[in-house]
Amino acid sequence: MKQELSGSEERLIHIKFDYNEAIESKKDILESEKNFIKMIRFIQNYQSLRNQELKLRLKLYKKFREINFRLKKLQISLPQIKVPKGVVPKKTISNIKMANPRYNDSLESELREIQKKLNSLQQQNL
Repeated sequence: MKQELSGSEERLIHIKFDYNEAIESKKDILESEKNFIKMIRFIQNYQSLRNQELKLRLKLYKKFREINFRLKKLQISLPQIKVPKGVVPKKTISNIKMANPRYNDSLESELREIQKKLNSLQQQNL
């Protein structure tokens, strides 16, 4: 004969834990809850930052459209210059100076000094 059990009695499972195991399990559960709450906060913060980013992008897009409109309006209002076919503008990319190498050298020297300090600290720890 089959005994009929209520729905809650069928689902109950009993496991015996030692006191230390129970404490460790409780710690693990609490740690998991803490990490879950941190993840929720992180996601909420991300969503807030994402919304701010989208608002700023929209504002930037509107500003670009306005600038583009004003530039086109200015180009229309300015007189057109007729340049003879044989004349080439003197402005070229080669005339633009590259970044000052003096700064690059100073950065390299700073990097070398930092690396020397790191190496000396590492040797002291050995």
